[in-house]
Amino acid sequence: NLLNKLLPQTQTVITKVEEKPVFIPQPDYFSDAIGKIEPKIVAIQSFSGGTLVRSGSGIVLTQGGLIGPLNSIVPPMLTVQVSANGKIYSGKVVFRNYANNLAIISIGESGLEVAGLKSELPALGQNLLAFAKTVSFGQDKPLVAEALVSQTDTARGLFKITIPYDQFLFGSVLIDDAGSVLGLLDFRNQKPAIIKAKALEESLSSGLTKSK
Repeated sequence: NLLNKLLPQTQTVITKVEEKPVFIPQPDYFSDAIGKIEPKIVAIQSFSGGTLVRSGSGIVLTQGGLIGPLNSIVPPMLTVQVSANGKIYSGKVVFRNYANNLAIISIGESGLEVAGLKSELPALGQNLLAFAKTVSFGQDKPLVAEALVSQTDTARGLFKITIPYDQFLFGSVLIDDAGSVLGLLDFRNQKPAIIKAKALEESLSSGLTKSK
């Protein structure tokens, strides 16, 4: 079981978030979701003169090879390399959304599996999963971490999560137990910041126009 290898074994416990009971799932809680999302996430590396400068994850947004990473992972003037399902592609940035720290890059590949975006807010106390890809010995490898929804603001359409800081989780995809994507994970001053699915959809729309 892939999830058992990625997550440490846990026990069922009860905790509280704002006086509401929360179920901490068993290790196989996200196993179906991981199977769905794994081929739709890519590892991204940015190089300068052959030296690795930035790295992180990205999400497949179209079958035509448009990928959504954090803008900070693919700075201008660098060579972008994308590892997807055992293959390595050259990436080209076609759109930058500086306000939301998003970019759209093209790898010119068709037939990729596309991730489903979900704009609805998760529930307070809901367990989510941050799924990332990192490159190890030339192969893209999965990395996961559990997150807990610690705050929701329905009026503004915002939510916050609790998750330990990890540099390898930059640009990781935040999913629910159905494998739907709620957004990308960024860290600011080592605190989690969520780039919501709606911002991804807006950037994709602009990216499609630019890539034509």
